[in-house]
Amino acid sequence: MRAIPCLRDVQFQQSLDYPTVDVNIDREKAGLSGVNVQQIGNSVLVGTNSSRYIALNYWQNPKTGFDYQVEVLVPTQRMVSPLDVETLPLSQVTNDVTLMVRDVAKVKTGNTPGQIDRISSQRYISISANVEDVDLGTASRLVQQAVKDAGAPPPGVLIDTRGQTGTMNQMFTSLGIGLSIAVCVILVMLTAYFQSPRLALTSIGAVPGVITGVVTALVLTKTTLNIESFMGSIMCIGVSVSNSVMMITFMNDRWKDGLTVTEAAVQGAAGRLRPIIMTACAMTTGMLPMALALEEGSQMQAPLGRAVIGGLLASTCCTLLVLPAVFSILLGNRKPISVSIDPDDPEGTKFDGGDKHEPLHPENKSTDKAPTGTELA
Repeated sequence: MRAIPCLRDVQFQQSLDYPTVDVNIDREKAGLSGVNVQQIGNSVLVGTNSSRYIALNYWQNPKTGFDYQVEVLVPTQRMVSPLDVETLPLSQVTNDVTLMVRDVAKVKTGNTPGQIDRISSQRYISISANVEDVDLGTASRLVQQAVKDAGAPPPGVLIDTRGQTGTMNQMFTSLGIGLSIAVCVILVMLTAYFQSPRLALTSIGAVPGVITGVVTALVLTKTTLNIESFMGSIMCIGVSVSNSVMMITFMNDRWKDGLTVTEAAVQGAAGRLRPIIMTACAMTTGMLPMALALEEGSQMQAPLGRAVIGGLLASTCCTLLVLPAVFSILLGNRKPISVSIDPDDPEGTKFDGGDKHEPLHPENKSTDKAPTGTELA
């Protein structure tokens, strides 16, 4: 990872080479010498740290009643080498002989991890780095490539990328899923509004052009795809679908008035030409200061403005030029047919001729006839 030029301060989070003094006890010698492992450990602990870990001693002040802990410490300046640990006393054998640590154990220097971290009882080691001059996505791909080039890890070892990369990937996945669901819901609603799947598909026909415009603007300005540019893309898609719905409504009305599909497409586009251009110009002008990022700290919002400008320019061209062609191609030479099933709707497919129905309660209608002379007799 240190070979990746955009990474800085590559290091292990945990200390892997913490200096230690290892005491390896020979249990056989210890048993023959009359000491056990606990006695050796207590002696080393007192000599290198404090007696309070093996014997708690308190002195109570008789005047105040306060307790004070009493402990025995070996001066730190006397414990500076493994030899000082080797000469720690264990027990008095004779008046002239003292059993020491080196008599029952081997003392040597070594290294050990200074910190052990675990997740779900599994030990892990973290390698951290800072990113410079590139975006997080590019740095993440370079790290993944470096891990791949290093080969397969040993058995039982797993490699996982953590930090902001996981959050970024999850965020983009959620935004992508949400945008896809939104487009599907819009398509269903437009199908119900126009009562025609063809007109609904035509209404979202400019969405690919919007995405193309956003990508082109980001590439030309060397801007990365981030949360700001993604939000700008969503804004452009919303404006594009709104303009498309209005234009398709105009075209559909002209088509139902008796014009051909081509004539209805031309007149509908001409009727919405000025509003669409005014909307694009106003929104582009408003986003221009944000896209230029001239002030300090404004670079964070610049991707949103650039994405909106690129998407609006492409959306305007697609809505005015491509959408009428798509309308003509999808409808072809079809004639407008009502999908109404109301029997009283003259344009419906279930129209019954307009006959009036009998009242729901005929018993309320008087049917008595005037009596005749024969009936009176």
